[in-house]
Amino acid sequence: MLAEQLRVRGPGHRDTLIARSNVARWLGLAGDPAAAAAATRAVLADQTRILGPGHADTLTSCHNLIDWTGQTGDAAGAASAARDLLGDQLRILGADDPVTLATRGALAHWTGTAGDPAGAAVIAERVLADRVRVCGPDHPDTLSSRQSLAHWTGRAGNPGAAAAALRELLADRLRVLGPDHPDVATTRYNLAHWLGAAADPADAGTVLAEQLRVLGPDRPRIFTILANVATSRADAGDLTGAITALAELLPRMTEVLGAGHADTVTTGHNLAYLRRKAGAAAAGEQQ
Repeated sequence: MLAEQLRVRGPGHRDTLIARSNVARWLGLAGDPAAAAAATRAVLADQTRILGPGHADTLTSCHNLIDWTGQTGDAAGAASAARDLLGDQLRILGADDPVTLATRGALAHWTGTAGDPAGAAVIAERVLADRVRVCGPDHPDTLSSRQSLAHWTGRAGNPGAAAAALRELLADRLRVLGPDHPDVATTRYNLAHWLGAAADPADAGTVLAEQLRVLGPDRPRIFTILANVATSRADAGDLTGAITALAELLPRMTEVLGAGHADTVTTGHNLAYLRRKAGAAAAGEQQ
């Protein structure tokens, strides 16, 4: 496709630049964000020169470059690029343009990923307020912004508030999207995670039980959250319950994920640690 565009239309034609942008995107989706970032930088330079810095295609490539930069491991660089792009978008597109709002969401994401979850939560809260005003409370982008805010609230050290926000979001996503939508599953997973982090493993287990009913017991992500919830039972004082839950879970993880999978290995280590802890506690009681 790209070779044909180059032959027929030439390297400076907009359709050729779009084809190059698509190739860059496909490189990233194929698992090579470094190559995608390099290809996006190259086409961005030509778009800026030929189309101008304020052209919609140029701004789209700037936005794509933020994600590919972050996915290469440079979250701080991605956050910095998002700030730079946001200034241009506010000037050219306006604060309420969907592309501008998307960049603000990306700024929250990469700010948090770079190690500032409290700062990310502040940005996400402002984005959510504007999403509600511009798009309405039930728009998918508004619901996604609520998910983002809950995530960074939890990462900033307030798992209880994150769980409360996600419980409300789950009800609204069920109402708007229906029980089988993948975003509903994501919200349940995250709600269970933050309930466990807030030392409420019983409630987390109830949420996961519903997800197990909908999706089945052998989804990899289910295993990760089940393990986290089980471990949180120990933090809440139920050491025996945590050991029992992990002992039941580990064989299933080994069968489905494999013995060498990182989550399986971590669960095995956590189980061994809790068993040693229980043994030490029992020995202390006998003295």
